[in-house]
Amino acid sequence: QAYDVPDERVATFAVTLKLTATQACMQATELQGSIHDTLDSHLQDAASEFHTVQVTNPVKDLGSVQCARRDSHELSDATASVTMVVVFKEGAASAIDLGKVGAQADVVSVATLMVAGSVVVIESVPTTPAPAADTTPAPTPANTKTPVPAEEFTHEVKMKVNLPYSLAEFEDNKDKLVAAFADAAGVEASQVSMTATEKDARRRLLASVDVDVTIKMASESAAAAVLGSLSAESINAKLSEQGLEQATVLEAASVETIDVGGGSGAGVLAPAVALATLVAALSAAAAAHN
Repeated sequence: QAYDVPDERVATFAVTLKLTATQACMQATELQGSIHDTLDSHLQDAASEFHTVQVTNPVKDLGSVQCARRDSHELSDATASVTMVVVFKEGAASAIDLGKVGAQADVVSVATLMVAGSVVVIESVPTTPAPAADTTPAPTPANTKTPVPAEEFTHEVKMKVNLPYSLAEFEDNKDKLVAAFADAAGVEASQVSMTATEKDARRRLLASVDVDVTIKMASESAAAAVLGSLSAESINAKLSEQGLEQATVLEAASVETIDVGGGSGAGVLAPAVALATLVAALSAAAAAHN
């Protein structure tokens, strides 16, 4: 740990982005700040909660951009290659979906350089264009979610939320709540279970329930893949679709291994990679930039 930044929560990536003509003509410090803001925005929907994102070593290629001409905010053939370092928050599972980052219109490529043992890297979609495929329309399946036999579940995703319902109201809406969390995670409703504890039943206006949510998964990688989908924002969007009240996340989603002998244990943490020197340099650079 350096500068109070836990090195076991650090992941480093090489990213190449397309630039607008305006960005291409910026000075190095200004360009670095602009790329930082862009990548910070891209990570909001592609990573679990993170403490900071830092951008270093920008290398710019102007392409055909001529800086003497009028500025343009449209993407050009100018590019910049940078090192992106993500420091995840402590106390929560750490995951990043490179597929979502690579799908952004201004991202040319993204590749992993170094990750700490506790950080899960997901690639939900290709980060580079796929070869041309047969354009013949294929039949649309009735259900794209494949049920998994109960005996094949090996891991669980667990989280806790608070809902502004009485215990009776929770039970009345339980099927819709299960459906909302299943949609957010992209799994079958049969994989989701919930138990609720009422917080204050003395006054209706204060009534709420703490809900323990468990999602059974067939592998550790499958469980890790849904972590980024279980943010407060995505869950509440699905609750709204069901006409339900908004939830407050009390404990972020984490992965546990199902112990067939009884109980469960943490299933995603691994030995940390020593990145203290890198993090220290980045923290100092961030302080100087701010």
